[in-house]
Amino acid sequence: MESYCSCGAQLVDGARFCHRCGKPTSEETIPEAVEVQPAETPVVAPPPAAPPPPQPISFRNILAVRVSVLSASLMYLLTTVTAMAVQVIGLPVLQFLAIIGSTMVSGGFSVYLYRRSTGQPVPSNGGARIGWMTGVFAFVLTTILFTLGVLLLSGEGGFTAMYKQSLASMKMPEDAMNRVKDLLENPSVMAVLIVLILALQFMFMTLLSALGGVLGARFLNQGRTRSN
Repeated sequence: MESYCSCGAQLVDGARFCHRCGKPTSEETIPEAVEVQPAETPVVAPPPAAPPPPQPISFRNILAVRVSVLSASLMYLLTTVTAMAVQVIGLPVLQFLAIIGSTMVSGGFSVYLYRRSTGQPVPSNGGARIGWMTGVFAFVLTTILFTLGVLLLSGEGGFTAMYKQSLASMKMPEDAMNRVKDLLENPSVMAVLIVLILALQFMFMTLLSALGGVLGARFLNQGRTRSN
C-alpha cells in the first residue's frame, strides 16, 4: 500500500524520513519518564549506651559517705560491747586485740555494703579509701562521745579524775603515781596530752580501718573470681 507525506511526496517503504521535506514518516512514541523512587535507607538502631563509669569513692560520693557513717557506728558499737565483755574477764591485752579486730572489721564491712549497693566490684585502692573514710567518721563519733563524757564528769574533776582512776587501777608505785598526778594537774600538760591522744587515736582508727577495707576488697574480689 502506497503512502504519501503531507507534502504530497510518495513515501518509500522502510524510509523513516520524507525524501522531499525530511519529515518523519511515523510519529515516535516517547516513553513516559518513570519516576524512580529513592531506595529506603535502612534504619540502624544506635548501639546501646555504655554504662557510666563508677563514681570515685570520696567524701563527695553520697553513697560512700552513708556507708562509712553506718560502718563507723558499727565500729563504735562493736568496740563498746567487746570492751565491756573483756573488762569482765579482766584481760587488757584481749581488750586491745578486740578493738583492733573491730576497727578492721568495720573497714571491710564498709566495702561489702558499698559493693552490694552499687553492684560493682571495689578495687583495693577503693577499699582503702572507703575504709579510711570509715575510720575518720569513727574518730569523729568517738571524739564527740568522749567530750560529752568528760563534760559529764566535770563536776568530779573531769578528765583529770578519770585518768587518776585509771592510774589507781594500774597499781603503780605511790611516788610515780604522785608525780603523774602533779603533771595531770598542770593545764599545759593536760592540753598536750589530749592533743597527743587524739592524734594517736586518729591514726590508729584510720589506718586500721583502711587496712580492713583493703583486705575486704581483695577477699570479695577473689570470691567473685572463683564464682565466675
